[in-house]
Amino acid sequence: MPDLVKNEAENAWKFRQALLDWYDQNGRDLPWRNHGGDAYRVIVSEMMLVQTTVAAVIPYYHRFLERFPTVTSLANADESDVLKLWEGLGYYRRARHLHALAKAVVTDHQGQFPTDINALLALPGVGRYIAGAVRSFAFDLPAPILEANTIRLIARLIGLQDPVETSSSQKTLWAEATARVDPNRPGSFNQAMMDLGATLCSPREPACLICPVSPHCEAFKTGLTDLIPIKTAKSPLKPGQEFSLIIKRPADNAILLLKRLNHGLWADFWELPTFWVSGADPARRCELGFECPDSNQSIQLVECLMGLDIGPPEGALTKTVKYGVTNHKMTLQVLEAKLLKPHSDELLCPRGWAGAEFVPMPEITGRSISTAQRKALKIPLKS
Repeated sequence: MPDLVKNEAENAWKFRQALLDWYDQNGRDLPWRNHGGDAYRVIVSEMMLVQTTVAAVIPYYHRFLERFPTVTSLANADESDVLKLWEGLGYYRRARHLHALAKAVVTDHQGQFPTDINALLALPGVGRYIAGAVRSFAFDLPAPILEANTIRLIARLIGLQDPVETSSSQKTLWAEATARVDPNRPGSFNQAMMDLGATLCSPREPACLICPVSPHCEAFKTGLTDLIPIKTAKSPLKPGQEFSLIIKRPADNAILLLKRLNHGLWADFWELPTFWVSGADPARRCELGFECPDSNQSIQLVECLMGLDIGPPEGALTKTVKYGVTNHKMTLQVLEAKLLKPHSDELLCPRGWAGAEFVPMPEITGRSISTAQRKALKIPLKS
């Protein structure tokens, strides 16, 4: 037994050393690294990276830190400003969680991020992975992390032949992640695990022959790298069809926008009058009474709900936008129409909406609008 324990400890040391040697030479140069343990930068980057690629996040990260350089500046910001900077990243609940987290850190922790695992987990939007990232990346504490890249890497290292999503597999993977963390360089070790998974240990055609830890990998030894990790088959995306009306006011070409309520999908966002046509309805337009398969009927509906006099659609479709949201695959068709008569100063707001305005195009860019609606309005997306 003592020899077995000694061998396991020696193998663990060799694994850590090989991985860290590789990382010291090949680690990715990312803007949120190497800032002297700045927990705020770690939190911002990790919230942005949830289900989003590094390449997509980097420009948003720079803009966000330029506008909100400290946790206090973020805590004091208006939510609309936070959402506007997040626009285009999607999953807007992350932005709201980040904003609420900043307020909690300032109010409950005097502006200092806690190191205690339970205190971190009590912050809005923080789960086990982000807590581990903050503790290891910012405070260099030996905390485990588990995300897509490290799940794939650890599953291959131990030759896990069960679906990684199951509770038993998750328990195994977390235990492995905990046991493997280097006690002397935990932050660098976790970043090395992520980088190796993102580069060499890729989902398809992993570069096993140049991998620094392939001698420690069961999937490599048994020829199962193409089969591991095993994942449960995903349900197909649910299709749906909608159409939006661009209704212009002739005097200044201002466009009619409606503001969504402060809960649910795209909370507090502005959008064109948009109607469910068929299939999936993730925005719950039917519940709002915006259910209309015919464009002429939709104009009559807007006229009735808002007291407007609107002309028929102008010609053919202006644009077709395809977009994904949650587990839905949506097709949005866009039509244009004009206001026929000046409306009263009091624009009626339909039931179930937070506001309604005719907004000049230059001002629209300052509103929080979903990516799909920006495309519908032909507003350039941020790069």
